[in-house]
Amino acid sequence: MKDIQKSPHLFHIELVNREELEGEYPDFKFRGSGDIRSAKYMHDDTIDTTDKCMVVDWYYKKHEGGRMTLHFIKFCEGNLLYATEQEEGMENGLYAHGRYPYEFDVLFPEKDSPAGFGYVDIMKDAQISIDNMWISFEKNVKWCSEPRYFAKDGSGINAEQFADLRNTIVNYTGDIENIKPIQTAPVGGIATNLYQLKIDELKETSSNRDFSQGGTASGVTAASAIAALQEAGSKTSRDMIKSAYRAFERINILVVELIREFYDEEREFRITGQQGEEFIRYSNENLKPTEETIMGQVSVSSRKPIFDINITSQKSSPFSRIAQNELAKELYGAGLFNPQLTDQALICLEMMDFEGREEIIRKVSQNGAMLQQLQQMQTQIQQMAQVITELTGRDMIGAVSGEAAGEEMPPTTGGGSTDALGNAYRSAKGNTIAERAKTTTRERTAVN
Repeated sequence: MKDIQKSPHLFHIELVNREELEGEYPDFKFRGSGDIRSAKYMHDDTIDTTDKCMVVDWYYKKHEGGRMTLHFIKFCEGNLLYATEQEEGMENGLYAHGRYPYEFDVLFPEKDSPAGFGYVDIMKDAQISIDNMWISFEKNVKWCSEPRYFAKDGSGINAEQFADLRNTIVNYTGDIENIKPIQTAPVGGIATNLYQLKIDELKETSSNRDFSQGGTASGVTAASAIAALQEAGSKTSRDMIKSAYRAFERINILVVELIREFYDEEREFRITGQQGEEFIRYSNENLKPTEETIMGQVSVSSRKPIFDINITSQKSSPFSRIAQNELAKELYGAGLFNPQLTDQALICLEMMDFEGREEIIRKVSQNGAMLQQLQQMQTQIQQMAQVITELTGRDMIGAVSGEAAGEEMPPTTGGGSTDALGNAYRSAKGNTIAERAKTTTRERTAVN
């Protein structure tokens, strides 16, 4: 069965201590010889399984009321520990969504099987070959560094003195030609080349290249080029993690379905984000399917909210941070952060694809909108300055400062009559007030 959700049965087997079962289930009877035997694995340490029981979780599906329901049975050595069909309130099965609570994270799936294999299985054969060749190399080095000899029987050589390297003199009788060294050929170049090729094969298979480890080759010195090569070297790991994202997405869908089914009472949640923390109360009130309603003569079916879940990850590699920093400096140098070039910057950013692009687009749009507001405010200030100048005969800054100080006449610069200046100022101010009063009267008449 390739898709585990299409299987009519699913069994999960586990070894459990007998004392735990007897404490949790008082009616449990230990027989010591179950009908099910599990595979025994080889471990570094000796594991005693004599006092353990084989507990089976049995999930199965049934057609009830025109739909598929999921039921559950837990048994051990002939003891029925739990069954949903015997429990009240379990008429619709264990879960309303009717799916097995298991998800397989498979990188390379096998044919007609829900299981698969990963990069460890691919690299295993090459690693075994490398280990075996290295053991042979070590033996060869030992044989070459520790010479051995052929000694003829009855050669008259004192073997103990000859084997002891601390002896300066070794006694013998007879012919010295009766002992010959054993010649050991060193490992040839073909073997060492094959060993290096196996290492290169393992590096290529596992994508464990020099750039992934932070090393650089000759001729590559630019930080952006090194970061680009490091990002390319981590492509295999990103592809491997994507399968985990897909499995995690399916798990989140099951979580949403469980919230829809069991969150009848409101619960407190703490939501964290860039704007700070927020506490909310949440229940499944808006997640439950609505009942069938009739509008006029038309029957409207029930509504069931469905969610689109997208799983993404933050930057986990320091090399991606370097690439992100280089991109930020390039955008700044191109003037994309200039509020006066907002329209051109938005068009350019929409064409690009990098992590955090939406946040940059939002900030650039805000800066452009802020610049437009400032320009509008400057235009309004200039218009107000013109109106004040027409009313007072002075610029806006002089009029505002004069009214704030409570001046009755403008200051003199010396050499003239202050009375004449004062009379002229009061006359101009009176005429201005009279004109403003007439204007206000005309406006009121027009409104009426």
